[in-house]
Amino acid sequence: MNQLDQLLDEARVRLHESPFDIAHDLAHHLEVLRNALQLAHDLEDPSIDFDALRVAVMWHDVPHEDGTEKASEATANHLKVKMQQMGFHKDFIDTVYDAVSLHSFDQEPTTIEGKILYDADKLELLNAARIIRYGKAVESGQISAEKAKKDIEWLAQAYKTLRSKLHFEASKARYDKLMTKLRESSAAKAVFQKYGQTI
Repeated sequence: MNQLDQLLDEARVRLHESPFDIAHDLAHHLEVLRNALQLAHDLEDPSIDFDALRVAVMWHDVPHEDGTEKASEATANHLKVKMQQMGFHKDFIDTVYDAVSLHSFDQEPTTIEGKILYDADKLELLNAARIIRYGKAVESGQISAEKAKKDIEWLAQAYKTLRSKLHFEASKARYDKLMTKLRESSAAKAVFQKYGQTI
């Protein structure tokens, strides 16, 4: 197993064994990866570093304990040190670091890989299967009703500006398709309606 595969495999193991929460687990990362690779292929930009993109996607929400930094920054800093120790090239490390550290909703990535990760991650918020799975987690007690209410309210508000935050026309086209599918899902709509929200 080469170093790149080792890095990706460690992310998968950590996400399987101890995800941040059910909304940021291995399933989330694999769906973001699918979105990201599709966007990257649609863009047909030869400058895209697909290996750096894969690493950034699979590590972007891997939890890392550090009370002095935002979660994304702590994970990015931890990953940067790990990549340096493994001997990755500086340009590769910088690309991954930018993408991971600047993928949160109110941030603005500076590289094409970072923008692809940002869009792919935000598009996953429209995944009907994710919303339904989240609703079932509330019913089973994996997530408290209080946290669910807060998260669903945030999500309903985020949908109002999400499309305008996307960086590529391909992302916006994907947004339109996913939003239509989400609104057609009675099970997903029921999760929102339970907390007084509409989509």
